[in-house]
Order: sequence, then C-alpha cells, then structure tokens
Amino acid sequence: MAAVNYLQSVAEKMVSSCEARQKDMYERKRYVAGLLGQISKDRAEMAQDMWKSLYETRHNRQVKVNKMLKELTQIRMESWESWAKAVHTMNMIRAGKI
Repeated sequence: MAAVNYLQSVAEKMVSSCEARQKDMYERKRYVAGLLGQISKDRAEMAQDMWKSLYETRHNRQVKVNKMLKELTQIRMESWESWAKAVHTMNMIRAGKI
C-alpha cells in the first residue's frame, strides 16, 4: 500500500507540474503574441511616419524647384527684353535715327 500511495503522490506531483508548465507556456505564448503585436504596430507607425516625412521632403523639394523655375523664367524674360531693346537700338543706329 505504501508503494501505491507513493506512486500516486508522484503521479499527482507530475500532473501538477505538467499543468503548471502548460499554464506557464500559455502565459508565455500570450506574452510573445503581445510583443509581436506591439512590434507590428510600432513598425506600421514607423513606416507611416517615414512615408509622411518622405512626402513632405518631396513636396518641399518640388516647391523649391518650381520657385527656381519661376525665377529662371523671369530671368530669361528679362534677358529677352534686354536683347530686344538692344536689337531695336542697333537697328535705329543703322537707320541713322539716333
């Protein structure tokens, strides 16, 4: 009888130990799943922030390029007007009107 009682207590301890390990594994799985979810969320937020930053940078560059093109167009128009005045003046000199 003592052997049966001993084996029964050993079996109960083994079952209890297995149940504790199973509960611990379940808790660890939940913890890891939570970490993976947080990492995924953080990555999504970081990607969104990066795309927003890239969009803003691209937009700012586009604004600068448009401003530079406008300035270049203005300079070319002024140059064209100066050239037209110079040609007009040279034609008047040739015609002897000046």
